[in-house]
Amino acid sequence: MESKKDLIIRLIQQDMKHNQLTGGLQKIGLNVDLHHLEIIEVVIKLMELSTGDASDQWAKTYFSFLEQAAEYEVANNAENLLPLAEECFNLLLACQHIEQRVSEQ
Repeated sequence: MESKKDLIIRLIQQDMKHNQLTGGLQKIGLNVDLHHLEIIEVVIKLMELSTGDASDQWAKTYFSFLEQAAEYEVANNAENLLPLAEECFNLLLACQHIEQRVSEQ
């Protein structure tokens, strides 16, 4: 059974893959603005943040990794995105810890 961390990383990885695909469709002129899976909301819940608690910096970090994934080759299984998803998770976790520490002071 996958751990919660592994599940979050896989969700981020799949969001990256989906973003690659929708970005490619936009490049050829298709309107895909309505096709967001809102995986970020699931990641927020799994990381035990309330939607209001996800800071601007946390969200900017998440979306910057989605943008970075667009630079990777589109692959069937998206395994090439796994290291990027892991890095994203680690930085999101760091943001979360920093914000918790600051709010405790």
